[in-house]
Amino acid sequence: MELHEDDPEHFEFVLKFIYTLNYDVNAIETAVGKDEKHEIVQYILGVYRVADKYDIGRLLGPAAAHLHKVLNTITEDSTLEFVVQHHYGSCSAPGHAAGNTIASTIIDTCRKFVRTQAFRTLLAKFPVFASDIALCYHEQGMFSIRRFKCKCGRKELVADPKVNEDASVRWYCVTCNQWQGIEVDDWK
Repeated sequence: MELHEDDPEHFEFVLKFIYTLNYDVNAIETAVGKDEKHEIVQYILGVYRVADKYDIGRLLGPAAAHLHKVLNTITEDSTLEFVVQHHYGSCSAPGHAAGNTIASTIIDTCRKFVRTQAFRTLLAKFPVFASDIALCYHEQGMFSIRRFKCKCGRKELVADPKVNEDASVRWYCVTCNQWQGIEVDDWK
């Protein structure tokens, strides 16, 4: 059989999974080398792409879980950039398991990377990546956080407001050590 678009190794891995329902981490590490993070991520994402293309949903979860495990061991910004470029260079829609895994891992464990210019550049270059980051932040409730000034004199407060039934907002000031209320229109 001739495969024009699919990497033969990734296709073979997917076929073995179809017959055995076994996601073989050792086969991947043997094929590329146990300590080669770039190659392992590239292989996992290649397997994920083939499984997604042929609608083999049972394989997407184990591939995403393996990707999560590998991403949690990555500390170099250049490797994170490679992961984003490799996946989002061919990804056309947000919300896939691999994209969710990449976005949530970067947000949860790579806080230093999120503050870099490289991260901002990747957001601008790959809109689907930006969408996955936004979806992840939304799931974590980050869009409910607001900045405003406290009556006690503290200039800027970051708070998680509680919206009451009457549309007023209550928030807790750590300086005053008390709950305070403001109108929604007062949010800055």
